[in-house]
Amino acid sequence: MRAEMIRSALATWAVDTEPGEGAAAVATIGVLAGNLFRSDLRPLEAGDLKSLNDVESLTDCLRRLLKDTRSHDRVYPRRLRWGSGEGFSAKWQLLLNGIKPSVAAAAWRSFVHREGAQSLQFPARDFSDEDVAFVFPWLRRLATWPNTGIDLICFEWWQAPIGATSFSSKTRWNWPLSIGFLSDERSQTLMHEVGAFPEMIRKLIRIIDLERTGQPCDLLVSPWDVSDTLRRLPSRKVSASAILLNEHPDVAIGRRPSLISKLRKEVGASAVSLIGNWSESATVFDVVANVSHDLPFDDAVARSERFPLSAAYRLTIADPAFIEATRISRLGKAWADRLLEQGRYREAADAMRLTTSTFDHEWGAASELAAQSDRRLDFAEVRELKLDAWQVPPPKRRLIKRGSRGFFNGERSAWHFIRVHIAKSEKEGDPNSVRFADERVDWKEGRTGLKIGIVAPDCDVLGLASDREFSPALIDNLVQSLTIPFFRGSRFSPPIDSLLLDISLSSSGPSTNAFFLVNAPPWAKARILVADGNRILQTAILHIRDIAGVEGATTPVVSFQEEGIVRATLEGLRDRRPFDMALLTNDSLTGFPQVTTLVGDRIKLDDMDEIKPALTAVKSILEDVVNLPDDFIEPESEALTRLLNDLAQQGVLLRRYFEDKNLGTVLDRSPERLQIVSANPDEALPIEFVYEGRAPDDGVSVCPNQADRLDAGSCGSCPHRNDSEHVCALRFWGVSKVIERHLYDRRAPERGTFVTMTEPTGRNRIEQPAIRMFASSTRAQEFEGAQELFATFPPRLTPALPKSHSVLLSPADWDDWRRHVQADRPTLLALVAHTDLLNNREVLEIGSGACLTNAQIDERIVGDNHPTIVLLLGCETANSDLRMASFVTAFRHAKAAVVIATLTSVLGRHAAPIAVELIEKMDEYWRDPRPITVGDAIADLRRSLLKKGLPAGLMITAFGDADWIIGGADVAS
Repeated sequence: MRAEMIRSALATWAVDTEPGEGAAAVATIGVLAGNLFRSDLRPLEAGDLKSLNDVESLTDCLRRLLKDTRSHDRVYPRRLRWGSGEGFSAKWQLLLNGIKPSVAAAAWRSFVHREGAQSLQFPARDFSDEDVAFVFPWLRRLATWPNTGIDLICFEWWQAPIGATSFSSKTRWNWPLSIGFLSDERSQTLMHEVGAFPEMIRKLIRIIDLERTGQPCDLLVSPWDVSDTLRRLPSRKVSASAILLNEHPDVAIGRRPSLISKLRKEVGASAVSLIGNWSESATVFDVVANVSHDLPFDDAVARSERFPLSAAYRLTIADPAFIEATRISRLGKAWADRLLEQGRYREAADAMRLTTSTFDHEWGAASELAAQSDRRLDFAEVRELKLDAWQVPPPKRRLIKRGSRGFFNGERSAWHFIRVHIAKSEKEGDPNSVRFADERVDWKEGRTGLKIGIVAPDCDVLGLASDREFSPALIDNLVQSLTIPFFRGSRFSPPIDSLLLDISLSSSGPSTNAFFLVNAPPWAKARILVADGNRILQTAILHIRDIAGVEGATTPVVSFQEEGIVRATLEGLRDRRPFDMALLTNDSLTGFPQVTTLVGDRIKLDDMDEIKPALTAVKSILEDVVNLPDDFIEPESEALTRLLNDLAQQGVLLRRYFEDKNLGTVLDRSPERLQIVSANPDEALPIEFVYEGRAPDDGVSVCPNQADRLDAGSCGSCPHRNDSEHVCALRFWGVSKVIERHLYDRRAPERGTFVTMTEPTGRNRIEQPAIRMFASSTRAQEFEGAQELFATFPPRLTPALPKSHSVLLSPADWDDWRRHVQADRPTLLALVAHTDLLNNREVLEIGSGACLTNAQIDERIVGDNHPTIVLLLGCETANSDLRMASFVTAFRHAKAAVVIATLTSVLGRHAAPIAVELIEKMDEYWRDPRPITVGDAIADLRRSLLKKGLPAGLMITAFGDADWIIGGADVAS
């Protein structure tokens, strides 16, 4: 083992020196081994070592190495490397043979006297677990020997067999620092202690409950050791850039280095810090305070709870690129550069002033930078999603295999060369440009990676992402000659109708390009899609027309039409939990319902004909339930069991549909978070009814553990979770998963195409509403006992608030509603309305005949006191074809943050009580000290209603961003 050989050689070499002198001597040899032989510094031959065998020469050599290391960046210099992973033994042996221990020790003392104590970087890229367990504890003790002149050693990651992720530009480290906590009692106690920090520190942090909200965090703090932390990780994916653990480094490294690597991989972290003298919240306090003093993360940990030899109890293993990025002044400089790019010179100068401050205290520059990060800046330039396209003559010789839709087979088709990119608007009314959703800039991001997809039914598509520019003449020559120079090095696959490419984008200026080569029939349609991972941001329709007699690649042949913007800003995307899968349903390309699936690097277009029977059956089952409200009176009623069984049969068919579309591997991983975008509200895919496991047998009963598992939120280890002898509500996706829904409405063009107008960013949350408004149609009260029941609503809907009492407004008609919106500015709007068609106009009726058309739902109905929640239940409908979806879209366009609705009416005595029950449950979330996202809250609401035997638990759906946070204000202030 090479590590053991080096340690043995060092011990023999320094055997006659005092321990302190030996440590200094070893420090010199390690620095020489790590830096003299680096390719980016002037190399040293073996013969040159003779000139270094005196104190002054060796001191000068160390100083030169330090200067060369710092020359890369004088403001944020790199650290001296200690040791080297390549040619390890040979380098060490050369140095040990050429330099005396006494000279090396004296040179190090002289060096640190002139340059100060040093922080060193220890590369261990080719180390095994055994090497790590042997070397890390020894080297850590060596570095912490008193008066050695070494501040700390940051250990790099080794190549453990289990593997681990490496630092990338997407690894987050922000200011204020977001700190995540686990769900066990000890972690929750620590979380609340941190939440009680003095105000000056609380301004510098954001607290995240990982089990409840699942948001990515900068630092995961666990009061447990490595193995216990692994056991306590939530079932949902946890993402953290760094981890702080309560375990002595020698124990963790000596016994289980592979577990450290496993934990790192599970969380996707770039750094793990081990602390052997853990002091609960005091440790966290000191780490945050030290980071606010502009120390890199590992240094902040080493200096926490400073007392003699305290560093001996601390060890950080990290990617050096990550450590370099953790100084808050560096984040501030990125913010200043972003301002400068936008021409905001005065603000840039102020931000740059902060980055050069001394950072002596937790207030001052650190607090000002934290405040700056919450600012949202309008873009100085308006950018657009732009498309350039040319029709070109057919190629002279075959380039690729014949596609499924007839490449070169005599059918009338044309080649089109299409470039899609994001750039500054050049002229108004450009038919080949649509708005791009980046009105706000996120100060935390440099370049953002996005995906550009094309979905082109009945076409064949090839493509490549590139930052090169191509003139029409080059494009013409490109296709005519079929040399395809810009495709060089790429691998062609058989033509397909859908393709996904990667581009990158800065906060200003143009993006890189996505190039598509499309063979299309005359007058084809395609969809261009912009996505962040599996999150759809924007879509647009591409109209391709055929022009006969084309001579060269100079003829524009497309028009671009904005379809919908799901997310109106790129700010805060890194703060969001990623989706496992995104689905877009539409009929705008072919006139027939289709579904586009986005998973990872795959995009796929499929017809929905195969599942139409299942979709029709689900709709029919739900409509039958609506007409029999009195049958559902208890959790184990025969009607509810029959309903669950009938829906499960269709849910299994829905799941098989996706499995047949080559998504079986995705479904086997049980996706936890899904995004559904419906370009046609009437074709909304009821993904909530996908059923996991086998279809239940005829006449089965409800799972005996259903009630307990509904409380738990998962089937867990239930012995019936996969059998067909029981039916269980928890196996439906809508009851167990987070589903974010968005709707387009092509019938309301006067409102524009933005779908998401209000969305969570940074610290934004939906606070508990103090002013509420509730209105219902008199038709909702036409059942026995209605008057007595409605009399109980006001006290149930007006809970006491921490600092005031809530107020309930009860408008009699829509004019009264508008007056209350303007004067009282409520933020919770609840409607139990009758839906109808009057003079071919869709209307909502409240009171005794007061009607509001779909087109009249605007800001006067929703108000401007954002964010606002709308609860929309239809108590009765006069037309079975009238769906609530169009009203949902209208409220979203009017800037409601979240619309909670059922897409079928809830008739009779259930409608108003369910609305009140939903609001009461929301108030429970608001009072809970632990925050929860809207997406998780809706799944919990469904489980709560089903536990009471109410089928509305299967019908409740939320539209809007699933990551809005409610509750937990005391720990996430």
